[in-house]
Amino acid sequence: MDHPASIQISHIPSWRGMLFDASRLRSRLVQCALVLIALTAAICGFSLYQSWKAAMQGAAVQARNLAILIDHQVSSTLDNVGIVLGSASVQLEQQLASGGIDREKLWGFIDGQSALVSQIAQIGVFDAQGRQVCGLPAARCRHLDVADRDYFQSLRNDPQQRTGLFGPYRSRVDAHWSLVLARPLHDARGDFAGVAIALIPLSVLSDLLSPLDLGGAGAVGVRTDKLQLLARQPATQRVEDPETAVKVSTELRQALREHPNEGAYRAVGVSDQVERQNAYRRLARYPLYVLVGLGTRDFLQAWRHQAAWTVGFLVLFATSAGAIVALMLAGIAGIGVVARRRRHD
Repeated sequence: MDHPASIQISHIPSWRGMLFDASRLRSRLVQCALVLIALTAAICGFSLYQSWKAAMQGAAVQARNLAILIDHQVSSTLDNVGIVLGSASVQLEQQLASGGIDREKLWGFIDGQSALVSQIAQIGVFDAQGRQVCGLPAARCRHLDVADRDYFQSLRNDPQQRTGLFGPYRSRVDAHWSLVLARPLHDARGDFAGVAIALIPLSVLSDLLSPLDLGGAGAVGVRTDKLQLLARQPATQRVEDPETAVKVSTELRQALREHPNEGAYRAVGVSDQVERQNAYRRLARYPLYVLVGLGTRDFLQAWRHQAAWTVGFLVLFATSAGAIVALMLAGIAGIGVVARRRRHD
């Protein structure tokens, strides 16, 4: 029978056995800590990317919805002008079929039609040579000639066209920049007998855009199909400046080539150097584009706060993990020192 003391002694670990490869253990411990920190950083980074992506997509949807809204407003305004111009043209054609335009009533007729829609600055009537048809009293007549205008030439060459939108032009009446809705007039035989036009000042478009609240860095604009600027809020560009009126970002031109009717893109504004998430939309019945941009510094503000908190958490986590690893390494080093002392003893 073994003596109990001998059993106890046999189970006491040898200090020689406690001497292990401390450098390998330290290396593995550091590696595990780095992997844990990297994994946490990857999870946080992926979460931030997903939230950033969601914010960008949300801004694109919001910009698109606003572009649709402005499209409807602009189209509705032009439609109302077109209805008045069409009605006036029908009545003028009836007079032409009956022997000629009634000049004694022309001014009153034009004024009455123009007053039906507040956005109409003036209605003008011109004969087949482009000369203004004037009423009585004759002193009111400005003796305008529009034979050189492209809308007159287009309607004269193809008199079967209906109402079309042209411009912008500097008005020969008040020198203000305006769009023109033009419609051909026909005589009793159906031949081209001139044009009737309605002037729409560009300020009408500006008034439609001004109530929109797009944040401190947002912008909205209306351009022609040739990208000439008609109106913008905030008004950092003007149509009077031909150099900047058609200056747009490369991203917009590329987007229009790929999707000419509707699309979205992100770019830095050429006039103010502000980055925006943009949406554009071509009006269905008129050669115009509506563009809406939401400033990234506005709609990404909440995301930046989230990113700051996430970075702070990662720094705290990495610091804490490093401190714990340092304490464990110190403990391992202490055990190694004790083991070496016992071995020497």
